[in-house]
Amino acid sequence: MPTVVRFDESGLWHYEKVSFSKYGNLKNTVVHLINASSSGLSGHEIGDLVRLRPRSFLHHFRNAAGIRREKTEGVYVYYSGEADKYREQVQTRLEGLISAGDVLSDADTIVVLTALIKHHGISFDDIMRLPEVRERGLSGAVIREFLNRHGLLKKTPDTRH
Repeated sequence: MPTVVRFDESGLWHYEKVSFSKYGNLKNTVVHLINASSSGLSGHEIGDLVRLRPRSFLHHFRNAAGIRREKTEGVYVYYSGEADKYREQVQTRLEGLISAGDVLSDADTIVVLTALIKHHGISFDDIMRLPEVRERGLSGAVIREFLNRHGLLKKTPDTRH
């Protein structure tokens, strides 16, 4: 092995097929990478950083302390568990998903607002499953950004089930 360890900007050092981390074990490393990220990390992004297949280890992080996991545009993304950092990461990820000028048209806005009124208390995932939203091919990132911008996104899970 080389005598000088050179960790990359993520705090990782790879030598042949072995990886080392400034943060110790895999759990500490993944939590650090997620918290240090500007926009959270998808499973594939984490896997690329630590050079492991996500399916081989990410199931252990579903309910890990210090991080949050939620679907964004159909993909699980891992965000910081700290509220302010979480909000920043979600906003940054959404901004990255939305290209300039990619906003809801007036007609699409009416469809989304009508769904919110018609199905009071509906969750974002439920909105995305509605036939009228699906048949219009509306982007989840654009809808989420619209709902966030106007304070319309449901913030607490539905416990009526």
